[in-house]
Amino acid sequence: MLEGNWRKEKLLVIRKKIFAYAPEMKEEIRYSMLNYGKDDYFGFALMRTKIRQPLCRYNRQD
Repeated sequence: MLEGNWRKEKLLVIRKKIFAYAPEMKEEIRYSMLNYGKDDYFGFALMRTKIRQPLCRYNRQD
């Protein structure tokens, strides 16, 4: 099982790699996503997701 803040740790690693490869890129929130690009051209976006446990009647502990 992963720790509670693993997403933040992974994001920091990804950011470091992005800015090492392309320091001219800027980071911006657009459409509720973290976008990376230059000027008005954004190459990719990272979206925040929430992991939810699936509901399954076989895993219930009554």
